[in-house]
Amino acid sequence: MKSLGEYESTSGQLINKEKSHFMIPDNTAQNIMDTIQEVTGFSKKDSPISYLGCPLYIGRQRIIYYSQLVEKISKKICG
Repeated sequence: MKSLGEYESTSGQLINKEKSHFMIPDNTAQNIMDTIQEVTGFSKKDSPISYLGCPLYIGRQRIIYYSQLVEKISKKICG
């Protein structure tokens, strides 16, 4: 949070906590999840999430995570 605070003060841009999320493994203790939410103000999201059109996930790669990206690129090539 210190780094994000420094970013905000340096850039003049504020972090939108309503649009910000964190991902952690499913076997993480509930008290740790609660602490992260309390400290950051971010909400927990399940894997995978998409950032700039690319999937972000925890664990090993799965082809299904990339299907939307491949489909989008295929449509652009065919179009």
